[in-house]
Amino acid sequence: MNHLPIEVIEMIAGDLSIEDLHSFRLACRDFKAKAQVPFFDAHYGISSFMVTRDSLQTLVNFSKHDTKRKRIREIRICLVTFTDSHRARITEDPLSKQEMNEYNALLAVPARQARDSLDSSTESFVTAEEDQGRAFQRLLEEYLKKLKRSRRRNYGRHMSQQFALRRSGTDISMLTEALKNLPALETISITDEFDPECPTWGARQLQIETGIIPTTGKPDPVHWWYNPTDVAVHLDMRRHVFALVMGAVARSQVKLKHFSIQGVPYRMDYPKTPTSRRLSPAGTPATTFAESSIPGMQPLFVNLQSLTLTIFENRYNDPAIDAVDTPLDWISKFAPAFENLRKLSIIGHKGNPHEETHIVNTLSPANVFPNLLYFALEIVPFNVVDLCRFINNHSLEGLTIYDCTCLEADPYHPFHSYGRVLETLKNTTTMCCLKLQNPPQPDLWATTGLGRQFQARLLLPGIGTNSFIVEASDPCAFQIALQDRRESLNIN
Repeated sequence: MNHLPIEVIEMIAGDLSIEDLHSFRLACRDFKAKAQVPFFDAHYGISSFMVTRDSLQTLVNFSKHDTKRKRIREIRICLVTFTDSHRARITEDPLSKQEMNEYNALLAVPARQARDSLDSSTESFVTAEEDQGRAFQRLLEEYLKKLKRSRRRNYGRHMSQQFALRRSGTDISMLTEALKNLPALETISITDEFDPECPTWGARQLQIETGIIPTTGKPDPVHWWYNPTDVAVHLDMRRHVFALVMGAVARSQVKLKHFSIQGVPYRMDYPKTPTSRRLSPAGTPATTFAESSIPGMQPLFVNLQSLTLTIFENRYNDPAIDAVDTPLDWISKFAPAFENLRKLSIIGHKGNPHEETHIVNTLSPANVFPNLLYFALEIVPFNVVDLCRFINNHSLEGLTIYDCTCLEADPYHPFHSYGRVLETLKNTTTMCCLKLQNPPQPDLWATTGLGRQFQARLLLPGIGTNSFIVEASDPCAFQIALQDRRESLNIN
């Protein structure tokens, strides 16, 4: 098998898991040499980093490596944030291998030696009457206190460094330098998903130094779900990282095909011009990103195929919205940069549904994403009128509505619910795919005993089923299939 061409070896190795790929390369030297490209694809094709000096420096180093920089297709920026309340939860429990070795070494110390060590290493006076076991216990306590102080001191140092990194503009300089040297880069994802089993670059060392898993602002009911102060810190970090990515894209002139943002705030406010001396509410300098640069970024996103926005999953998302302000109205402000966008996906949450009602209305004008072909909405409430206006103003080829609340829903008047959406689709000339779905829960139907009332809540209002899917190869075939599907459900 080692006589096979390198192309065949790469094809075989490319279909293996990381564990199997390592075993495959250990089989012989020829396999190791010929499977080098799949190895770098598996480990560096999708690389995740944090907004810390060490993590960004790792990205810069990757961008200067002759092989690694050519294999990086996607960069994920994890929204690791340092907060005071998170530092307060740091404990003295030994976690790292070095800490466990030190702790176990203390457990093996004889009681008399422990007393002597305590006398020589601390200023505490140990009386002659003090029991040797007590001296041993105090020695352990001194070690654990020292470990806890060291962790909190390291956490505070990382917090200060991240703050200085943002205010000084060093983060955008490092990210820009890296993006300029990544020829295969197609996707940038801003994510609040932190996987301890496969952490971001630099996260393991960060966890060793602080003794705690980094936080990204994902909902945590035990600690900060009802803590508006921490939520504000995480929201500011999200605003800054979005500005950081946009500014780095503008400076590096990299052209993306896919852009994904998790934990999107309702509002995004930045300085108007790069010469402004005012910082954004998130503490972002005008030199990092300014709103005046948005129109000039349109050529950089000319190949943008998909944009995915996942709304921040917390009920304290931008509280006290003004009467003149609506959630995600900043999308229309950034729309000129994404003029050639093909697919838009918005994923909401069930924490504050009524505040997100205006999202579809914000997107409905024809000048917002005029070249949009596919639109997906998940867990986002909407008004039927707004959705119909959106369909009429865009030449959509695909529409997906999943687990959304139709605020005007009336099961006895189909025209005021999804029935009106189907009527609007009869006039489209480009639609080829329609998916209207609610999560099926037949086990609940059988056990609740609420009968028709509970079942109607799960069904698509005005359609009478929890799934309405029509797909065709061309618009003409779609209209025929849509009419057949409506007749099968007795939808006028």
